Amino acid sequence: MGEEAVAVALYCFLKYPESFDKCVLRAANTNGDSDSIACIAGAISGAYLGFEAIPKHWVQRIQNKDYLIDLGIRLVKTREVL
Repeated sequence: MGEEAVAVALYCFLKYPESFDKCVLRAANTNGDSDSIACIAGAISGAYLGFEAIPKHWVQRIQNKDYLIDLGIRLVKTREVL
């Protein structure tokens, strides 16, 4: 079943390669394991388009946002040391 989620997520990304929100919304509204499909599609789209493509009002609603931002900063700093 995991390979099906990846395939559908990739389809959603290819359908909307220049729109993070359209890609994720399409993925979230599929039949089946839609939350996993949306996560995978969002990861692909985000990697392709960058953080700036995520709608600002979505970013503001992320749970544990401050912790995740801090974690990201620490990961970048660790990468710079290596």
